[in-house]
Amino acid sequence: MSFPVTSLAAALTAGALMTGLDDTRAQGPVLEPQPVLGFDSPDAAAQWVVVNDNVMGGRSEGGPEFTGETVVFSGSTNTNGGGFSSIQTIEQDWEQLAEADGLLLRVRGDGREYIARLRTDARVGGRRVAYHQSFETSSDGSWTEVRISFEDFRATIFGQDVSNWAATFDPAKVRTLGFMIYDKQDGPFRLEIDWVKAYTGEPLPADHNETL
Repeated sequence: MSFPVTSLAAALTAGALMTGLDDTRAQGPVLEPQPVLGFDSPDAAAQWVVVNDNVMGGRSEGGPEFTGETVVFSGSTNTNGGGFSSIQTIEQDWEQLAEADGLLLRVRGDGREYIARLRTDARVGGRRVAYHQSFETSSDGSWTEVRISFEDFRATIFGQDVSNWAATFDPAKVRTLGFMIYDKQDGPFRLEIDWVKAYTGEPLPADHNETL
């Protein structure tokens, strides 16, 4: 399996894990979720790049495959030298996120844990910050919907907690959106994504990552 890989500079945050942040924006009434990402356009593949651990000497493989309606993020992780694989969009504006409270994903996974990954232009010490939050997938092959509040996205660089120095996450400043697997397990993975939407509404309960 072979996928194009971005430069080492683009992978500065690829090993990042999650840290805390504060979002004090007022919550409004529940509105219809707004589409953010679909995968049925002819040029969908050109909008994505891959960052795997081989940019840091690792042996994992992974990348996207576009079916015409969905995207399948798949490959195999190898914890001997890294253990992560990720895909992300090219930089662009995301007007749908500016006033939203979180993301709603429709996914079909394999029981492994994945990470939703957002990047703004925020930097600490000259290095770019990534905002991460993990979500679980079902192992029975069924489609599930997962809500992830922007309040739970956490700032990291190279897996280090930078929440005391990083700018508070601002969805209006998101430049890239992506997915990552870094659950410290070896073996094949497969995450199929139907769509990504932005929701606005009341704060979600503590167990908001549940399957709907």
